[in-house]
Amino acid sequence: MRTVSDFEPFVLAYVPYLPQEIIQHAIRESIVEFMRETKIARDILEVETQEKVPDYIMEMPDCRRIVKIHTVDSSPANCNGRENWQRLRSGECGDYEIELRRGDYPIIVLQDPPKKPHRLRIDYSWTIGRDDCDVPDFIYEDFMQGIVAGTLLRLASLPDQQGLLSQLQIHQSTWFNAIQSAKIERTGGKAKRIIGAPILSRGRGSIWR
Repeated sequence: MRTVSDFEPFVLAYVPYLPQEIIQHAIRESIVEFMRETKIARDILEVETQEKVPDYIMEMPDCRRIVKIHTVDSSPANCNGRENWQRLRSGECGDYEIELRRGDYPIIVLQDPPKKPHRLRIDYSWTIGRDDCDVPDFIYEDFMQGIVAGTLLRLASLPDQQGLLSQLQIHQSTWFNAIQSAKIERTGGKAKRIIGAPILSRGRGSIWR
C-alpha cells in the first residue's frame, strides 16, 4: 500500500510554494474522486445470514467506503459449489435493498429473509476514506499521471495560481483521459469513449446506481 505522501513530490514539481497540508488534501480528494468515478477498486464481502433475520451491517475494512454494490449472490450455508449460488435482484420489488446511513456502514435488507442460514457474496467497489488512509498500490503505479493532473486542477482553483491556470486545459485533458481509460479497463472495453474533456465535475458516485 502507498500513502498520500508518495504522490506529493510529483505535485510539488509544479507548486513548490504551496503548504504541504493543502497539497496533501488536494491529492487525497483527487484519489477519492478518481476511485468513485471509475469504480476501479473492487472486492468481495461475504455475509452469513441467520434464520428469518432481514438486516445485516456491511462492515468494511478500515479506511474503505463503499461506492457501489454491483451484485449480490446467495447460497445455502451448507452447500458448496458454483451451481448453488443464485443472483439476487435489487430494488423495492426485488430480493434486497441497500440502506446508506450517514456516518455508518451500509445495511443490506433482505425482502424475504430465508428460513435457513445462507451466505451472501457481495461484489462492491470502494474508495479510500478522507483521513490518513493508505492508497492501493495500483492507483500509484497505473494512474499516477491522472491523480497528479486532478490534484493540479483542484489547486488551480486557489487564488493567484496563474501558472497552473495557464496549463488548465492540459491538466484537465489528462485527468479526464485517466478516468475514461480506467473505466474502459474496468469494463473490459465496454465503457463508452467520450471525445473531449469536460469541466472538472464535483459529482459523486452512488451505491444505488
